Amino acid sequence: MEKGYLGIEIGEKLIRFVYVTKQKGGYTLTRAGQIEVNLNFNSPGALTHAIRNVVEKEELLPKRIFTTISRKDVLIHQQFMPRMNAAELSEVVPDEIEKIPFFYNQAFEYSYTAFVHNKEKDRILLVAVAQEFLRSVIDEVDGAKLPFRDIEIAPLNLKDILPKQRGANRCEAILVVQELCSYFCIYKGDTYLGIYRSPVGSEQIMSTVNVNNQDHMISNWVGEFERVVKSHNVDHPQTPIEQVWLIADKSVCFQFSTKLSKSLDINTEILNSTNIPNLIVSETIDWNPKYAAALTPLMFAITGKKPLFALDHFFAKFQAQKYVMLMLIKSIIFLAVLISGLGGMNYFVKKDLVFLSGETVRLNTEIQLLNRKNKHLFDEKNAYLDVRKKLLAQAGYVQEINRTSWTHVLASIATELPAELSLTGFKFAESGDVQIKGETFDITNIAEMIRKIDQSSILEGGKFEFLKEKKLEEAKIFDFGIQANLKGKKEENNGPKKN
Repeated sequence: MEKGYLGIEIGEKLIRFVYVTKQKGGYTLTRAGQIEVNLNFNSPGALTHAIRNVVEKEELLPKRIFTTISRKDVLIHQQFMPRMNAAELSEVVPDEIEKIPFFYNQAFEYSYTAFVHNKEKDRILLVAVAQEFLRSVIDEVDGAKLPFRDIEIAPLNLKDILPKQRGANRCEAILVVQELCSYFCIYKGDTYLGIYRSPVGSEQIMSTVNVNNQDHMISNWVGEFERVVKSHNVDHPQTPIEQVWLIADKSVCFQFSTKLSKSLDINTEILNSTNIPNLIVSETIDWNPKYAAALTPLMFAITGKKPLFALDHFFAKFQAQKYVMLMLIKSIIFLAVLISGLGGMNYFVKKDLVFLSGETVRLNTEIQLLNRKNKHLFDEKNAYLDVRKKLLAQAGYVQEINRTSWTHVLASIATELPAELSLTGFKFAESGDVQIKGETFDITNIAEMIRKIDQSSILEGGKFEFLKEKKLEEAKIFDFGIQANLKGKKEENNGPKKN
């Protein structure tokens, strides 16, 4: 058998299964059937065992499993509410579900979708599942050890696997007959216009106990849907129902279809395999319209379409809670082990700390004693380091002077010499001292010369050495001397600066 997709429908007493594989012509339904099983979820293992039996008996190789729930203890309900935003709806919807007796004082999971009814109100289609029941279903299916993350509540998404080529404005209905209840769903395109639940299913109608008044029961049952159709025509006179799709066990389909067509005066068609797009049914399969429920989530995976009600909603939410609790338990166990281990470690740590504290005191005492005994050695070391520092500073400065050419210094002075001042003498010593002699008619030129020396790129510390005044042909001439230092010389006792 080729690898494929396995769909399981969980009914009240029956498990239906479908198996679809990808073949040359497309996706083909190659296996289908149903088995009776005692689904008592208080005794775990029954559903897991049933799924494994199907896989083994039919020799299937499922790479993914899809689950559909078709049971009376799942609530599908519509309610009109004033138009409100998503945050308000998320608060109101759970309160409305709690008002239903079955869910009073019971934990549950829910999902809902809002449809526009008129300017003031929305039609809220909601589904609720008891948390304990949902946990049982997930654990049971998960026990089959097959990839699983899709849960469909029949018949919420079933309408979207039916043909749409008749036009988006066409109003149609689906009548889904389950074992212990029935759903009459009215829709136009993607929008639900109404959903009605009857507490009567195929088991009550076809029971051998009621065989004598079976026709009467069917008439009363169909009468419920007549009233639903009349109510719809009053609310939506412009969009009457043009087609009813019947989905029921093939043993009762013809009888129900005939009665519905006559009483509702609407064309009623039994769902055939050819009515489901993108699906080929193998010639070896004895088609039953009831397989549509198990096929619904599987067809969304095949076509890549997005369902109105997310298939992973209940699974993801419940699994998230499950994993959070699992992580919480693991964290508690880890913390308990950690605390226990830390308690044992704490004793040894304290013991080591006492020992290390004593050793630290002992070593500090020894260090202080050695410092006192060898004080003269440390003094000699400091004196040596001081002398070494001064010698290195002097050596560095001598290197700096040796790298500076006297012609470079003279060129710098000549460049920076004021135009009204003449140079008469220049002396540059290896110590870094520079002596400049000159003459000028204006004593302010001497001040400018000193200022330019301080701004020079290679000289600094310009100051007067001498100033003499003499006359030349009745004009005063100032003979001066200026001392300066080569840049890089440090302050006294600090050695030269290093670039």
